[in-house]
Amino acid sequence: MKNAKPTFWRSGVDLTRKSLLGLVLLHILGAGWSGCPSSIRQSPNSGGNTDTAVRASQAENRLNGQSHIEFEVGNSGELRTKDGVEVGYTDYWASDGESLRVLYNDEGAAAFSKEVGGAVRIVKRGPKLDSKGKIVGERALVELPPANRGWPTRFAVMWTDGPKFHEIRSSSLRHILELEKIYKY
Repeated sequence: MKNAKPTFWRSGVDLTRKSLLGLVLLHILGAGWSGCPSSIRQSPNSGGNTDTAVRASQAENRLNGQSHIEFEVGNSGELRTKDGVEVGYTDYWASDGESLRVLYNDEGAAAFSKEVGGAVRIVKRGPKLDSKGKIVGERALVELPPANRGWPTRFAVMWTDGPKFHEIRSSSLRHILELEKIYKY
Protein backbone atom coordinates (compact mmCIF):
# COMPACT_ATOMS: atom_id res chain seq x y z
CA MET A 1 0.00 0.00 0.00
CA LYS A 2 3.03 2.27 0.39
CA ASN A 3 3.32 2.96 -3.36
CA ALA A 4 -0.40 2.75 -4.14
CA LYS A 5 -1.86 5.61 -6.15
CA PRO A 6 -5.09 7.22 -4.91
CA THR A 7 -8.11 6.08 -6.89
CA PHE A 8 -11.04 8.34 -7.60
CA TRP A 9 -13.82 6.28 -6.05
CA ARG A 10 -16.56 7.05 -8.58
CA SER A 11 -14.81 6.12 -11.77
CA GLY A 12 -11.78 4.07 -10.80
CA VAL A 13 -9.43 6.57 -12.50
CA ASP A 14 -5.93 6.73 -11.04
CA LEU A 15 -5.19 10.22 -9.74
CA THR A 16 -1.65 11.39 -9.28
CA ARG A 17 -0.56 14.66 -7.67
CA LYS A 18 -0.11 16.11 -11.14
CA SER A 19 -3.63 15.23 -12.29
CA LEU A 20 -5.16 16.41 -9.01
CA LEU A 21 -3.33 19.73 -9.37
CA GLY A 22 -4.64 19.97 -12.92
CA LEU A 23 -8.23 19.46 -11.74
CA VAL A 24 -7.82 22.11 -9.06
CA LEU A 25 -6.35 24.57 -11.57
CA LEU A 26 -9.17 23.89 -14.04
CA HIS A 27 -11.65 24.62 -11.31
CA ILE A 28 -9.89 27.82 -10.23
CA LEU A 29 -9.54 29.05 -13.81
CA GLY A 30 -13.22 28.48 -14.45
CA ALA A 31 -12.99 25.62 -16.92
CA GLY A 32 -14.96 23.43 -14.55
CA TRP A 33 -17.96 24.71 -12.64
CA SER A 34 -18.89 28.27 -13.57
CA GLY A 35 -20.88 30.92 -11.74
CA CYS A 36 -22.11 31.10 -8.17
CA PRO A 37 -25.63 29.64 -8.27
CA SER A 38 -26.35 26.00 -7.61
CA SER A 39 -27.63 24.01 -10.53
CA ILE A 40 -28.61 20.57 -11.75
CA ARG A 41 -27.44 19.24 -15.11
CA GLN A 42 -28.25 16.05 -16.94
CA SER A 43 -25.41 13.55 -17.04
CA PRO A 44 -24.66 12.39 -20.58
CA ASN A 45 -24.78 8.75 -19.45
CA SER A 46 -27.73 8.92 -17.05
CA GLY A 47 -30.12 7.40 -19.55
CA GLY A 48 -32.86 9.95 -18.89
CA ASN A 49 -34.72 11.85 -21.58
CA THR A 50 -35.59 15.51 -21.57
CA ASP A 51 -39.24 14.85 -20.69
CA THR A 52 -38.40 13.09 -17.43
CA ALA A 53 -35.00 14.57 -16.64
CA VAL A 54 -34.71 17.20 -13.96
CA ARG A 55 -34.40 20.55 -15.73
CA ALA A 56 -31.62 22.92 -14.84
CA SER A 57 -32.62 25.41 -12.16
CA GLN A 58 -30.73 27.79 -9.90
CA ALA A 59 -30.78 28.95 -6.30
CA GLU A 60 -28.44 31.16 -4.33
CA ASN A 61 -26.33 29.03 -1.95
CA ARG A 62 -26.21 30.65 1.45
CA LEU A 63 -25.15 27.64 3.52
CA ASN A 64 -21.76 27.63 5.26
CA GLY A 65 -20.29 30.28 2.99
CA GLN A 66 -20.30 27.86 0.05
CA SER A 67 -20.35 29.89 -3.18
CA HIS A 68 -21.25 27.09 -5.56
CA ILE A 69 -22.56 23.55 -5.70
CA GLU A 70 -23.56 21.94 -8.97
CA PHE A 71 -25.56 18.71 -9.07
CA GLU A 72 -25.31 16.16 -11.86
CA VAL A 73 -28.09 13.65 -12.44
CA GLY A 74 -26.83 10.09 -12.22
CA ASN A 75 -28.64 6.77 -12.44
CA SER A 76 -32.39 6.51 -11.98
CA GLY A 77 -34.91 3.71 -11.90
CA GLU A 78 -37.17 1.81 -9.54
CA LEU A 79 -36.48 -0.15 -6.38
CA ARG A 80 -38.66 -2.52 -4.43
CA THR A 81 -38.53 -2.10 -0.64
CA LYS A 82 -38.46 -4.99 1.85
CA ASP A 83 -42.22 -4.48 2.16
CA GLY A 84 -42.74 -4.83 -1.60
CA VAL A 85 -43.45 -1.13 -2.25
CA GLU A 86 -42.11 0.24 -5.54
CA VAL A 87 -40.08 3.42 -5.14
CA GLY A 88 -38.55 5.54 -7.87
CA TYR A 89 -35.04 6.83 -7.35
CA THR A 90 -32.60 9.27 -8.91
CA ASP A 91 -28.96 9.56 -7.87
CA TYR A 92 -27.17 12.91 -7.89
CA TRP A 93 -23.48 13.80 -7.67
CA ALA A 94 -22.46 17.17 -6.25
CA SER A 95 -19.57 19.03 -7.86
CA ASP A 96 -17.45 18.27 -4.79
CA GLY A 97 -18.06 14.50 -5.06
CA GLU A 98 -20.83 14.11 -2.46
CA SER A 99 -23.50 11.59 -3.49
CA LEU A 100 -27.22 12.01 -2.86
CA ARG A 101 -30.26 9.87 -3.61
CA VAL A 102 -33.81 11.07 -4.18
CA LEU A 103 -36.63 8.60 -3.52
CA TYR A 104 -40.25 9.16 -4.58
CA ASN A 105 -43.55 7.35 -4.83
CA ASP A 106 -47.33 7.82 -4.72
CA GLU A 107 -47.75 6.48 -1.18
CA GLY A 108 -47.80 10.01 0.34
CA ALA A 109 -48.65 10.09 4.04
CA ALA A 110 -48.18 6.33 4.53
CA ALA A 111 -44.61 6.41 3.18
CA PHE A 112 -43.87 9.59 5.15
CA SER A 113 -45.06 8.05 8.44
CA LYS A 114 -43.08 4.86 7.84
CA GLU A 115 -39.85 6.71 7.00
CA VAL A 116 -40.15 9.16 9.91
CA GLY A 117 -40.87 6.20 12.20
CA GLY A 118 -37.61 4.54 11.12
CA ALA A 119 -35.47 7.60 11.87
CA VAL A 120 -32.89 7.62 14.64
CA ARG A 121 -33.80 11.23 15.44
CA ILE A 122 -36.24 13.83 14.11
CA VAL A 123 -34.30 17.07 13.72
CA LYS A 124 -37.24 19.19 12.53
CA ARG A 125 -40.83 18.48 11.53
CA GLY A 126 -43.53 20.77 10.21
CA PRO A 127 -45.67 21.71 7.23
CA LYS A 128 -44.39 21.58 3.62
CA LEU A 129 -45.02 24.87 1.86
CA ASP A 130 -45.19 25.50 -1.87
CA SER A 131 -43.54 28.51 -3.52
CA LYS A 132 -46.58 30.68 -2.63
CA GLY A 133 -46.48 29.74 1.06
CA LYS A 134 -49.50 27.42 0.87
CA ILE A 135 -49.35 24.23 2.96
CA VAL A 136 -49.25 21.24 0.58
CA GLY A 137 -48.15 18.49 2.95
CA GLU A 138 -45.77 17.61 5.74
CA ARG A 139 -41.95 17.88 5.90
CA ALA A 140 -39.35 16.33 8.20
CA LEU A 141 -35.59 16.54 8.52
CA VAL A 142 -34.28 13.36 10.14
CA GLU A 143 -31.15 11.44 11.04
CA LEU A 144 -31.24 7.95 9.54
CA PRO A 145 -29.60 4.82 10.92
CA PRO A 146 -26.27 4.04 9.21
CA ALA A 147 -26.60 1.81 6.15
CA ASN A 148 -23.96 -0.53 7.60
CA ARG A 149 -21.96 -0.73 10.80
CA GLY A 150 -19.13 1.79 10.77
CA TRP A 151 -20.60 3.86 7.93
CA PRO A 152 -21.16 7.61 8.37
CA THR A 153 -24.34 9.08 9.76
CA ARG A 154 -26.95 9.74 7.09
CA PHE A 155 -29.60 12.42 6.99
CA ALA A 156 -32.77 12.88 4.96
CA VAL A 157 -35.31 15.54 4.27
CA MET A 158 -38.67 14.08 3.32
CA TRP A 159 -42.02 15.58 2.47
CA THR A 160 -45.44 14.93 1.07
CA ASP A 161 -47.08 17.04 -1.61
CA GLY A 162 -50.63 15.82 -1.84
CA PRO A 163 -50.41 12.08 -2.61
CA LYS A 164 -46.71 12.27 -3.56
CA PHE A 165 -43.81 11.37 -1.26
CA HIS A 166 -40.25 12.63 -1.79
CA GLU A 167 -37.04 12.04 0.14
CA ILE A 168 -33.49 13.32 -0.37
CA ARG A 169 -30.81 11.40 1.55
CA SER A 170 -27.06 11.72 1.95
CA SER A 171 -24.35 11.84 4.60
CA SER A 172 -24.16 15.62 4.05
CA LEU A 173 -26.98 17.63 5.54
CA ARG A 174 -25.71 20.77 3.78
CA HIS A 175 -25.97 19.09 0.36
CA ILE A 176 -29.44 17.72 1.11
CA LEU A 177 -30.78 21.16 1.97
CA GLU A 178 -29.16 22.70 -1.10
CA LEU A 179 -30.60 20.10 -3.47
CA GLU A 180 -34.02 20.49 -1.84
CA LYS A 181 -34.00 24.19 -2.77
CA ILE A 182 -33.59 23.50 -6.48
CA TYR A 183 -35.21 20.06 -6.84
CA LYS A 184 -38.16 20.18 -9.25
CA TYR A 185 -40.53 17.26 -9.31
